[in-house]
Amino acid sequence: MNITLTPEQEQFVLEEIRSGRAKSAKEVIGCRLEFLRAHDPYINLNQNRERLRREIDIGIQQADRGDLYDREEVFTDLLAKIRKRKKRRAMSRYYRLTWKACADLDLIETYISRDNPDAAEIWS
Repeated sequence: MNITLTPEQEQFVLEEIRSGRAKSAKEVIGCRLEFLRAHDPYINLNQNRERLRREIDIGIQQADRGDLYDREEVFTDLLAKIRKRKKRRAMSRYYRLTWKACADLDLIETYISRDNPDAAEIWS
């Protein structure tokens, strides 16, 4: 398969290689596609529709019991996630991590946090 890139896209790929975050154009495109697949809500929605329905049912049951999140708690959690992502971006520039390594760190954090909420504090 041949893909034609715009000059801006080509410049982006070259910068990723020059910076050491990727070794080849193939790696840049491959990592970006993997990242997109892992983070695209439409792809994940279609693949996980039944799981989402179960989670929605659980949420409705929790709301019926009065187990709701306080608005301030939600915003505090969101701000913490934003700060964590900024920290991770800075770390990737400092340690020259590839995009794939950053995506892998996000996935590892997600799995650890899901299985063990107390361990999520380590990643903050």
